[in-house]
Amino acid sequence: MALPHCYTGSQQVWTPVTRRLVAAGCRVIRYDQRGHGRSTAGSDGYTLAALGDDLAVVLAATHTRNAVLAGHSMGGMTIQSYAAQHLADLHDRAKAVVLVDTAAYGLGAGGELTPRIAEGDFAQRWAANVTYGGTFVRGTFGTWAYREHLRLVADDYVNTPPDVRGAFAKQFPKMDYRKTLTQIQTPTAILAGSLDTLTPTRLSKLMHAKLPNSTLHILPHKGHMTPLEAPEVIASTILSRTTLQ
Repeated sequence: MALPHCYTGSQQVWTPVTRRLVAAGCRVIRYDQRGHGRSTAGSDGYTLAALGDDLAVVLAATHTRNAVLAGHSMGGMTIQSYAAQHLADLHDRAKAVVLVDTAAYGLGAGGELTPRIAEGDFAQRWAANVTYGGTFVRGTFGTWAYREHLRLVADDYVNTPPDVRGAFAKQFPKMDYRKTLTQIQTPTAILAGSLDTLTPTRLSKLMHAKLPNSTLHILPHKGHMTPLEAPEVIASTILSRTTLQ
């Protein structure tokens, strides 16, 4: 299975889920998306189309077949971009898809992070502050959060260069995978935190309405960072899809 991560995140966001999957005997592929973590831009720049192509390259390079693809936030958009450009490959390589706290279209109408804030120095300095950095990302979680998870998310934000943050923030309002969703025949589970303010549950419901072979599970009291907030639920959902024929 492959686990593309969120915007301004890194593969470390998936660590609590990965531990459970590996303990269950799964082969797990994690990687830092372009411009994030230890990854670079590549020659195609910071676009959702490039992220979809990157996933195609990763799956081919690792000879992945019969897989579950699980994407969180921008990682879910990565999977949809992959489907938009490589639909036959998706149907060939994936037995199931899990979309976590993400969207296919409709971003930009709510309180999402804007390019101006994403590129700004104030947010950078706030997130980097050892004392107050956790408060900068606290709103991405639900009713509770571990301090180390807050620090991880804040550090990932700081470590994502401002131009990368800004470039992808400009992509989200233009994103529209509605046509692609209707063409995906792969069984798909959609999970969303009920208190997610970045990709609100209304966006998950819109995806569910378009995906012909999908289920929707709203996680009470959870926010946007459910791979950290509810790793047992995410892992069990992924594991349940490994038995599909």
